[in-house]
Amino acid sequence: MSLPALDPHGLLPVSPTTSHQASLQEVEALFVDEAPSHQQQRRDVWDAYVLWARRAAHHFGHGQAWLAGTFVTHLHREPSLRVAFFPSTPSMVGNAVRRGDVGLGLLTLGDLFYMFPSPGGTVETLRPVGGILDTQLGSTEHSDGWDAMWSLVGGAQGHLQLAA
Repeated sequence: MSLPALDPHGLLPVSPTTSHQASLQEVEALFVDEAPSHQQQRRDVWDAYVLWARRAAHHFGHGQAWLAGTFVTHLHREPSLRVAFFPSTPSMVGNAVRRGDVGLGLLTLGDLFYMFPSPGGTVETLRPVGGILDTQLGSTEHSDGWDAMWSLVGGAQGHLQLAA
C-alpha cells in the first residue's frame, strides 16, 4: 500500500471511489510525523485511535476502519477524526451490544439520558476516548452508501481504509 501525495491544499487527491488504502505506519508517518501543524494534538488523536482500534477488534472482531476528517489532511486546523468500523463478523457486534459489553462505549452515542451523577440529565452526543474520536459501526453490505455519504460530508478530502 502506498498513500498518494497530498495536493497543494493538503488534501488527499480525488479518486474514483474517494478512498485510499493505507497501513497504520503510513497514516502515522504522513498525518502525525510529517504534519505541518498541530503535532501534539495529532499525536493525541492518533494514540486515541490506536487504542480505540485495539479495543474495537477485541469487542467487535477484526474488520476495516475508514478514517475521515481534518486529521487525514494537512490543513492548518485542529485535527478531528471520524471513524467508521466495518467488522468482518457482524454477529460479534450484536453479541457485544446484547451483553451490555463495554464495546458500546467505543461508539459515538446520541440523545442519552443519564441518572448519575445526580441530578441526572441528557447528553446530545457522547464520544469515546475522552471525546477525541467520532466513531460509528458500518455494515459491509452497505459500504457503497457509506462511501457516498462520506464523500458528501468530507467533500474532496476523501477517506482512508485501514485493516483493523
